Amino acid sequence: MDHPQQEAQPQAPPLPPVIEFYSGIGGLAYGWSRSRRGPSLGRATTAFDINEHANAVHSHNRPECQIVGDILALTPADLDALAGRYWLLSPPCQPYSRRGNRLGADDPRAQSFLGMIDALPVMQNPPEGLLIENVLGFERDETYARLCKTLDDCGYYHQSFIFNANALMIPNSRPRFFLIARKSRAFPSPSGTLHTDLSWLLAQYRPDLPTSPRPIADYLRPSAAATRAAHLAIPNAQLWKAAAQYDVVWPADTRSCCFTKAYGRHARGSGSVLCGSGDATRATLDLALAATAAQLPAVAAAVDARVRDRLAKRMPPPVYARVVAGKPLAGKYARMVDEERANAWADSEVVPRCPLADLELRHFAPEEMAALHGFPDDLEFPADKVTTKQGWQLVGNSLNVEVVAVLLDYLLDDEDE
Repeated sequence: MDHPQQEAQPQAPPLPPVIEFYSGIGGLAYGWSRSRRGPSLGRATTAFDINEHANAVHSHNRPECQIVGDILALTPADLDALAGRYWLLSPPCQPYSRRGNRLGADDPRAQSFLGMIDALPVMQNPPEGLLIENVLGFERDETYARLCKTLDDCGYYHQSFIFNANALMIPNSRPRFFLIARKSRAFPSPSGTLHTDLSWLLAQYRPDLPTSPRPIADYLRPSAAATRAAHLAIPNAQLWKAAAQYDVVWPADTRSCCFTKAYGRHARGSGSVLCGSGDATRATLDLALAATAAQLPAVAAAVDARVRDRLAKRMPPPVYARVVAGKPLAGKYARMVDEERANAWADSEVVPRCPLADLELRHFAPEEMAALHGFPDDLEFPADKVTTKQGWQLVGNSLNVEVVAVLLDYLLDDEDE
């Protein structure tokens, strides 16, 4: 008996490509996936970055995405060939940051992004929309003016934002500049508006925000912290030398400082550290800081005495005389001084246990930093390719996924599929 053949169901056309430039560990793509309409309008298929550690994390967690390297070599024809419906970009921030000397458009690290700006007018099929992230100060640079003029000339409507992640009731400060642009229709505000008051945006796209931030405890990852415990603990010598520079937070706190790529290397201004002692309070911290400050001169003097004693035995008398006189050294003798100083600070017979040690201060694990940045719980840093220090740097260079999602909701609102 013959059975009627079932008609083949028509296959849905593939979603248009969404391209990440300066993709890092994938925060832009995660923001696209987290947005309300992004997943139905396009798929993040290709990511460009030259950082091998960032690419290792990105490909480990999003293996479906093709990772490509250098952006500087891309021509307008290359960009056309990508056929990206939307571009998501987080270009290098050093040209616009204080630590990078704010050379702006004159900085070699800005050239690849400037090349992309210049490519837009000559592309045959430019993207329908863009989202760009950078540090505060970008909006005051010549690069921003050049970008806005190009967008105007190419028929884009665009809006800029100063957006801190803590506006989303996230217990972490991360103020950043963002720009969104689209060709399809104008925004309610005039093109080129720079928004600093985002109450209207949050009321429309995140009306159910809580009235206060969640505690840091909600973002801690005990398993990751235990695995990395030896790398997260702050060494005794560092507690002595940088005691007053740390921003210390507790699991119950609802704030933390912005993490930077210098986290773990610099105590001041690179991000908060966590108090691991369940018994310690702010008063305990204050007492420990006072005790550390009171004892530090004697400890430093003991370190200096040990260093001089060791150097006197290793250096020729004329060179050692320069050390005693406080004159600078160079080459192998400068390295010898650094070596002996590091050895002295690490010697428990010279340097006692710091009063701050009772607070069990530690750095956040990269996984915990990523959680505060809105990355999913299953984000992994492959241990065979990325160290804890490299993980800190990668997240410190990243962006907040939730902020990207909100801005994409606004960019894509009422967009035709």
